Amino acid sequence: VAENRKIWFYPNPFSDELFVNTSDAETCEIYDMSGKLLKTQSVLGNKINTADMLQCAYIVKPKMKDGSTVVQKLLRK
Repeated sequence: VAENRKIWFYPNPFSDELFVNTSDAETCEIYDMSGKLLKTQSVLGNKINTADMLQCAYIVKPKMKDGSTVVQKLLRK
């Protein structure tokens, strides 16, 4: 886990799109709060399409180009 990196997602809560403040993220895994993997998506232009997601809390785990990861809890409004 990349603990020394300051990576965040915005807006939080999000709606149809979620943005990440770094261009180092390659893919993003999105889990429900029970830990079930819901989707893995490429990060294109610092943006993740979330239009097909339900309104609830999610765990978001991006994978960086160097193989490290971070974990954040986000809300879909």
